[in-house]
Amino acid sequence: MIVLDGFPDDWRCKVVVTRAGGLDDNGDPQPGQVLSVENCLISTSSSTKDDQASDVVTTKLSLFRDPDPEFEFQSTDKIVVPDNAMGAGTYFVDGRPRVTPLGVEVPLKGAESNG
Repeated sequence: MIVLDGFPDDWRCKVVVTRAGGLDDNGDPQPGQVLSVENCLISTSSSTKDDQASDVVTTKLSLFRDPDPEFEFQSTDKIVVPDNAMGAGTYFVDGRPRVTPLGVEVPLKGAESNG
């Protein structure tokens, strides 16, 4: 572990990633995948007031994970953070996941909150 070494084990969580299957050569939808991904850390990255006419503040989250040559997050993934973790809810990846030698940062935007 590189990124998560400095954090307690109870800050880490397992997330569920839902990934669309895309289309086959005939344009027919292919089955998607539901993947369980261990050792993720969810953190607040920023809070903004997106609309001048609204009092709603949007909190942006990031998911952090150590590098894994066998799994990469994709910009089209939907991610469910479990109820027992910080930021519990359902999110979409917001842009391109950032991969560095130290780990992966996945920006998230909320789809729905569990709390």
